[in-house]
Amino acid sequence: MANPSQTNNKNQAYELRRRIKQQRAQLSAIEQFDLSFAICAQLSKSSLLLKHTYIAAYLPDRGEVQITQLFEQAWRRGKHIFLPVLDPIQKHKMHFVEYRRGDPLTTNRFGMLEPILGYRNTIPSRLLSLVLCPLVAFDKQARRIGMGGGFYDRHFAFKQQWPNAGPKLVGLAYEFQKVEHIETAPWDVPLDAVISEQAIYASDAPRKNC
Repeated sequence: MANPSQTNNKNQAYELRRRIKQQRAQLSAIEQFDLSFAICAQLSKSSLLLKHTYIAAYLPDRGEVQITQLFEQAWRRGKHIFLPVLDPIQKHKMHFVEYRRGDPLTTNRFGMLEPILGYRNTIPSRLLSLVLCPLVAFDKQARRIGMGGGFYDRHFAFKQQWPNAGPKLVGLAYEFQKVEHIETAPWDVPLDAVISEQAIYASDAPRKNC
């Protein structure tokens, strides 16, 4: 029998996803560009791009924060950009593939663009130094609700046991995606921070020594 509190949390997450995705879809192209530009400016000011070399990002879809404007800046500084690619066989698994200027893209089963998977151009998750994550909702403690597929939580599950191992996980979102409180599940991997156009919200999750 399902735990009533877990069922309630799932219902709340579903409603949050529905409401905020609807708000996000209503952004005009100009609003999305302006807000994304401000978020990227916050990210640049934070020195995260300077400190980290192996950076996982994403290609924005369905109104997500547009961060591709940062790719050229990162490449000029000698950084390596990696993008998520879904495994064609193991449906709940993803990889991070290095993306270089001009690399061809293909469409995955969700209709999202991604690089072409080649096992020689993937990187082990622990060797990434910074991961910029899309999200649907967040709170001031940098707790996150994603799209519901659980790909990031599964991929970085090792950080639950070793929080200081592997990359920093930083969410990018518009300020209107912030909510009062998000109830986390045992399998949720905490973010280190969330950056919006107005502020940087640091996680209150404890960090242990490796």
